Amino acid sequence: VADTIKSLGFYKSKAKHAVEAAQMIVADYGGEVPADMKELVKLPGVGRKTANIVLNVGFGIVEGIAVDTHVNRIAHRLMLSPKTHAKEPLKTEQDLLKILPREYWESVNHQWITFGREICDARKPKCDECPLADLCPSVRVAG
Repeated sequence: VADTIKSLGFYKSKAKHAVEAAQMIVADYGGEVPADMKELVKLPGVGRKTANIVLNVGFGIVEGIAVDTHVNRIAHRLMLSPKTHAKEPLKTEQDLLKILPREYWESVNHQWITFGREICDARKPKCDECPLADLCPSVRVAG
């Protein structure tokens, strides 16, 4: 498995977790991936972010928002979550769930990842091209 995912970061631990999770799915869940947050996070290497993605994409269940590095960065640049929550994805998720209507939860991760990669980059945000620049409290003036 490690050779297959070698291009990913932390591929050795991810490969180990993937094998362990597959073994657990076979042994404890009859070979079926559980469609439940509580059960998914019991799997090796599966945290709330991954469980949210599996539920959303795999089962069409929207229980929360997967807070990855892009969602986290955008939430804090837009000040939708306090800076004190920047290192705590669960708190950032809870903040977003309180302010974003439930019908948006499903698409937040995919849309914000794209936005984070194309516009709101970690190192070089393209604030001059950003459609949110007029209301973003973190906008950087070019020049």
